[in-house]
Amino acid sequence: TTSDTELRVYSEHIAGKIELLLEGNENVSLEIPALLRVLAKSKDGKIPTGDFSIKLILTGNYKVGKTSLVLRFVENTFKNSYNSTIGVEISQKSINISDTTKIEFVIWDIGGQMIQMAPYRKRFYSGANSAFIVIDRTRSNNLDSIETWYSDVKDHITKDINVILIGNKSDLVDDIVISEDQIKEIAEKNGFNYILTSAKTGENVLESFLYIAYKFLESVS
Repeated sequence: TTSDTELRVYSEHIAGKIELLLEGNENVSLEIPALLRVLAKSKDGKIPTGDFSIKLILTGNYKVGKTSLVLRFVENTFKNSYNSTIGVEISQKSINISDTTKIEFVIWDIGGQMIQMAPYRKRFYSGANSAFIVIDRTRSNNLDSIETWYSDVKDHITKDINVILIGNKSDLVDDIVISEDQIKEIAEKNGFNYILTSAKTGENVLESFLYIAYKFLESVS
């Protein structure tokens, strides 16, 4: 599994690039450039210190890979087959963003049955301060579901919440029917960011969780 030390090293690697940019080095590239903007908005370009908890909800249609994303992040593993989540599954993982900043993720992986789960989602969403809306890029009907799930989140959570659109299964290049441009258009229209991931290969999975951590820290800075 990915150790807290490895996560901290990665986070400090990102922070180091941010520091270079803030010092005026414009030739710094980041795996996810938006991280630069997040920390650049923080006080003095530094992240807050202390122990923090994030309740992160994962929403989206069934079989989009929500459980696989959680499994990849928490255990750094992938299963080729699994049963669809019915109800909710809760996982926890703590990461050290730095020597003085610790984040505990409480991850609520919510079943994607829109109608069947409707009576329970308000309770599942309660207290959440971050959300992933996950889509499967190989299924065209997932594109129309994005704003449905976003509206569902906004209807149940009245406070400000960090929302990231996750375009999953990006490794299935030959099967992709939802382009990055389409994802970007919807994300920009609704005012949230997006990240393209693959739970199978691990592409951008850790980065997605780190991104939401930095967005949360920005909100408390």
